[in-house]
Amino acid sequence: QINPYIKDLIARFHKKGIYVIGRLVMFQDSYLAKTRPHLSIRNKNGALCFSGKKVWQRYWIDMASSEALYYNIEIAKEGIDMGFDEINFDYIRFPSDLKNCDLKNNILYPVWDGKNKYFVMREVFAAIKTQLKEHVLKNSTRVALSIDIFGNVFVNGEEPGIGQKLYDIAEFFDVISPMA
Repeated sequence: QINPYIKDLIARFHKKGIYVIGRLVMFQDSYLAKTRPHLSIRNKNGALCFSGKKVWQRYWIDMASSEALYYNIEIAKEGIDMGFDEINFDYIRFPSDLKNCDLKNNILYPVWDGKNKYFVMREVFAAIKTQLKEHVLKNSTRVALSIDIFGNVFVNGEEPGIGQKLYDIAEFFDVISPMA
């Protein structure tokens, strides 16, 4: 969520020499899943797929959706314009831990057609870098792009279930943060 007071807060942090990171949760996006239900991942009964406890309402949107991708890129651009030093992308992957959707037999993606998950995520990574680096150049500013990844991706180089491949990630992001 974009708060109108963030720009002033970032300026205050910068005056104190503090490096400011804006975290952007991409595909586990309950707000987008509810407000644009045509982007939501669902089970075959039509219920939104969720992670964690149902009351947490951690719903997922389709990673292959260009609408979802450009929605998030626009949020990142707003963050850059507010003065964040780094935009950190989290949950930029296919889901791994859904409670009410079996990842093999009981899940429906509105856009993803079953193409290779690595290919889909590589397209996402490339679009983010291209769009945001163009935005930075156009506005004569700077920003680091970072990503949170599964620890297994860092150790093994890839994780086929979620579509993260270290080689692809390293090509498109400035900072990689593996989760323990």
